[in-house]
Amino acid sequence: MQATARLRPMLATAGRVSDVTEGFLHEIKWDGARVLAHLDGDGGLVLRSRSGADVTVSYPELADLATRVDGPTVLDGEVIVLDDDGAASFSRLQPRLQLRDPTRVRRAAAESPVLYVIFDVLICRGRAVFDEPVEDRRAMLEQLGLHGGRIQVPPATDDVAQLLEVAAARGDEGVVSKRLGSTYRPGARSNDWIKLPFAHRRDVVIGAWRPEGGERPGGVTSSRIGAVVVGAHDADGRLQVLGAVGSGLAGRAGEDLKGRLEAADRSPFATDIAGQDARFVVPSLVGTVRYRGLTGEGRLRQPVWLGLRDDIAAGDVLLDAEDTVGASD
Repeated sequence: MQATARLRPMLATAGRVSDVTEGFLHEIKWDGARVLAHLDGDGGLVLRSRSGADVTVSYPELADLATRVDGPTVLDGEVIVLDDDGAASFSRLQPRLQLRDPTRVRRAAAESPVLYVIFDVLICRGRAVFDEPVEDRRAMLEQLGLHGGRIQVPPATDDVAQLLEVAAARGDEGVVSKRLGSTYRPGARSNDWIKLPFAHRRDVVIGAWRPEGGERPGGVTSSRIGAVVVGAHDADGRLQVLGAVGSGLAGRAGEDLKGRLEAADRSPFATDIAGQDARFVVPSLVGTVRYRGLTGEGRLRQPVWLGLRDDIAAGDVLLDAEDTVGASD
């Protein structure tokens, strides 16, 4: 499985329903963590996050996947936790993203078990199938007979309107549409895959934090986090500001986050940030925010902090055309 360890998942671009009315295969967009499953066909299994990190220990309830295929196979899917309505809930999954200690993992698995939702295959029983059309890869995936228990292979459809209706009613994140005839491009973000999210969500890098009460008239500076200043990298690798996020950081969430921040002597951002109360940090932590579009200055509108994630490297959080539309993989 070492030979496939460098593989990274293919990523989608944001779009509109009018972009995908004909010539596409449509799937639910799951609100979870992307994972490639590497099976050696002899009972061995390695689960790798979008960044390539080995996260096998984090999801023991998926161990039996290793016995379901009789040859070397690499699968692409999303690890999710369902809410009470049967929709994937990132907030319920988020606490598990940072767990590595086996005892704590087992306890979390009993309380909030994950599902592995599989939607593509890269290597099928020893044969690389990257260059096969998406509809053929989907047929191969369904023929593997993996569906059952904590492993799910949900159906795809050519009716985007119906799937959007189903996803909206259940509270799913949206729909992903894949162009018929398209190949799998590991690690690439391609308009052969177009995502139609109901709400904007994206990953961000923390570059600074601001204390509660800072810079308000008569305010008393607190040691608690009032907001974090976040950004993403441009094409030259510079960290550009996307704005400040305060909602979602009250109480324990802010306390836990502060304990993981590492102070820095200077700003990691390429441009100045407003305010004099910012405490700069090493830009190594990645989090996820939900927001209502962007302002005219390119700042997140009404952002809400959803939590940290360890499955994406800070350097992989990029600005691109989707920042005019929003959402993330």
